[in-house]
This record gives sequence, C-alpha cells and structure tokens, in this order.
Amino acid sequence: MIADYSRQHRSILQAIHVRDAQLAQTLMADHLEKARDDLMKAASP
Repeated sequence: MIADYSRQHRSILQAIHVRDAQLAQTLMADHLEKARDDLMKAASP
C-alpha cells in the first residue's frame, strides 16, 4: 500500500512539475479516493 501511495505522489508531483493542472487534479482525486477506500476497509471488521 505504501508503495502505491509513493507512486501516486510521484505522479502528482510530476504533473505539477510540468504544469499540467488538469492531470494533477485528476491524479490527486484518484489518490484521495484510494486513500479513503483503504481507510474504510481498514476500519471495517
């Protein structure tokens, strides 16, 4: 899971670096959705 988050973070930073705001926004939304889903799974019995 940590490796997945790290890959997502690098992709977001790369999009920011090349000034692709739309891609950065999409990648960030995807990242937040995955993090939320992972937290919900972890909190479920």
